[in-house]
Amino acid sequence: MRIAIRGSLVCAGLCCASLSAPAQEPAVNATVPAAVIPGQPLNVRLQGGNLAGAKGIWTSFAAQTALAADVPENGTKADQVTFSITAASDVPVGIHGLRVWTDKGVSPLRFLLVDDLPTVAQAGNNTTPETAQVLSLPTAVDGAVGNLSVQYFKFPAAEGQTLSFEVLSRRIGSSLDPMIRILDARGRELAFSDDAAGLSGDSQISHKFAAAGDYLLELRDIRFQGGAYRLRIGDFPCATVAYPLAIQRGQTAPITLAGFAIDGVAPVNVTAPADPLISWIPVSLKRTGGVSSGFSTLAVVDRPQFVEVEPNNAPEQANRVELTQDVNGRFEQAGDIDRFVFKAPKDASYVFTGVTRTQGSPSDLNIKVLKADGGQLGAVDDTGTDEGSVTIKFPDEADYTLVVEDLAKRGGPQHAYRIAIEPAVAKFELAVSTDTFNVPAGGSIFATVTAKRINYGGPIELSVAGLPEGVTASKSVIGAGRNDAVITLTAGPAYQPGSMQLVQVIGTGTEPNQRATADFAAALKPKLANMRFPPATLTSTLTTSAAAAPGFTWKAEPAEVVFGKQLATKTKLIAARG
Repeated sequence: MRIAIRGSLVCAGLCCASLSAPAQEPAVNATVPAAVIPGQPLNVRLQGGNLAGAKGIWTSFAAQTALAADVPENGTKADQVTFSITAASDVPVGIHGLRVWTDKGVSPLRFLLVDDLPTVAQAGNNTTPETAQVLSLPTAVDGAVGNLSVQYFKFPAAEGQTLSFEVLSRRIGSSLDPMIRILDARGRELAFSDDAAGLSGDSQISHKFAAAGDYLLELRDIRFQGGAYRLRIGDFPCATVAYPLAIQRGQTAPITLAGFAIDGVAPVNVTAPADPLISWIPVSLKRTGGVSSGFSTLAVVDRPQFVEVEPNNAPEQANRVELTQDVNGRFEQAGDIDRFVFKAPKDASYVFTGVTRTQGSPSDLNIKVLKADGGQLGAVDDTGTDEGSVTIKFPDEADYTLVVEDLAKRGGPQHAYRIAIEPAVAKFELAVSTDTFNVPAGGSIFATVTAKRINYGGPIELSVAGLPEGVTASKSVIGAGRNDAVITLTAGPAYQPGSMQLVQVIGTGTEPNQRATADFAAALKPKLANMRFPPATLTSTLTTSAAAAPGFTWKAEPAEVVFGKQLATKTKLIAARG
């Protein structure tokens, strides 16, 4: 095992000292409002710490940004700063990202929504039906529910009108576990939602009102605790996941939404980026004639995507597919079974992996691969938060059948899925322990990179793509048989504060095209109230910026040591005080 020794790597005391500078990095705890509207300029106040002297902001969507000129003393306060943000008119509605940087570094990732609904702030006294906040629809409300508290909103509805309601809280990292109820003027419950299927614990309702009049919406934490939220009310489709769930890289395909109230949503053609480093894109759609959007994310993959054709329940109705394709389908009704037949070569091994809940579908999959006589070659059902993966080695060149069903026999238009099909090759997945590198000038900062190995036990060479001039990464390797290593970024004296760069941690194996980009979703979860699935569109691109100089530098002699079984070494650490 080879380790390159850089500052802040070895000694606990030196680690604490070298990491003191990033403690001054800016942090954003809230944005007011929580969303911007595509194509419209809006002042957004960032609240947090160490924000004085903010130089700029980054958004994960195309936008024009500038320090707001019409805010007195803007940019001088540590706890807040206001930026003017104009999102491009074609930015999809959904959950996006924001960061701010100063001379002391760049802030950790913060969510900023893009929404085509106008925003109002929650009134502070709407805790009883009598003091309900009156809303003009369509609209979105930014607010927070206190412990042991309930909030009420009054809104009008026409006879026969259908409205959609949803709360974003768990999906944006809030501690609020929301519950909503629709009440008539006499307080009778018309509709209720606690954990809407596929929305990570958030609430969602579509309701058709039988009579014209004023109605109430009740919002609270199901545990009577509390947290922040965004409440949306409009004519948007109640989407859970894009359908199909993936698109081939560089190709154009029709995409729609899967959900329990998606009538009137026409597919739109989406073109996937050709960039091999982009694996996810946001998508949003409206009903025909609608004014507000439902949203989801779409995986970008290298394989063609097959979309099922019903009926395919019976063996003789199975859709013919190729092993070079992924399979996308929906369980249209309870008990639906989907079958796909394909030809496989003798002794070939393929992996069949289910994809549902990580993208928003509520389905738990049961996957089987059968021989022509109905004998089972392999099967798998849901495992934890995953839908399971099964590897099949085919004994003969012949036709085989893939059978997919919901484990609990559930169905409905929201129960979409994808089966990723690929050769059983040696590969790995990577996770990095941070989303931000604030590197002190003349100093170093580090992160741990962890590997999940899949039939591969060899070395994984780590690198950092997109590093700015003046910053270098250590020559780090996850050694054969190991599952983690430390990667260190070191900045020379010329690396100056006041800028931010996007970077990715890349792992490369010894076999052709054996490459993976590190994801930091696991590092985000504890910072975001243990949210189930941080947005995949945001969790593979890190940032780096210059932090304040640490006040000392140090080096090791020798700079590189090699450890083997039952071997030891001595290294001298030399510190130079500033």
